[in-house]
Amino acid sequence: MKQKLAYPALIASDGSNTTFEPLITAVRSDAQQPVQFELEGLHWARVGTMTDEGRRRTAIWRVMPLY
Repeated sequence: MKQKLAYPALIASDGSNTTFEPLITAVRSDAQQPVQFELEGLHWARVGTMTDEGRRRTAIWRVMPLY
């Protein structure tokens, strides 16, 4: 997937279909502070969240390669 992205890229994840623990933790957390980490050769920075009517939270990430 990394090779298909144009950077900076935005990725939305509700944490349900990943093994990346920082994504899962960020979605489960109620904290609104920014979350940043490096994983799989990318720098991930949470730039927002969305919540649907069922209260399921989705995190929006800005990702950049770690050249």
